[in-house]
Amino acid sequence: MYNGYYNSTNLINVDYWWMLPEKAVELSCDFGAPINPKFVNLLKNTYVIHKEFGKISVYDLVMIRLKQMADRYSFDPFTGPIYAQDGNLRIRAGERASRAQLWSMNWLVDNVVMPCPPIGK
Repeated sequence: MYNGYYNSTNLINVDYWWMLPEKAVELSCDFGAPINPKFVNLLKNTYVIHKEFGKISVYDLVMIRLKQMADRYSFDPFTGPIYAQDGNLRIRAGERASRAQLWSMNWLVDNVVMPCPPIGK
């Protein structure tokens, strides 16, 4: 769509499930920049305790996940366990969210911070 291949007459032909390996999605506001530069220093200086990597900066964790998602098979962000902010388990451990679950998602994932009320409030 960005390059003009798809328009209002042929959007039905778009494969919306392409991911990082196909270069269909980006993590930042600019193509080729995985993190918005205005947040780099903050993320490099913010640390989390991760069950797999121990104490790690958020920046380094994003870079690891970016590399894994680009590989397609190393990490899938939609694989559970995934909990909603109300504590309910929404996607079981080892299960990948289905397309129907992703399209109809009307809840926020645990630890997502949002400046406005959740959908439906």
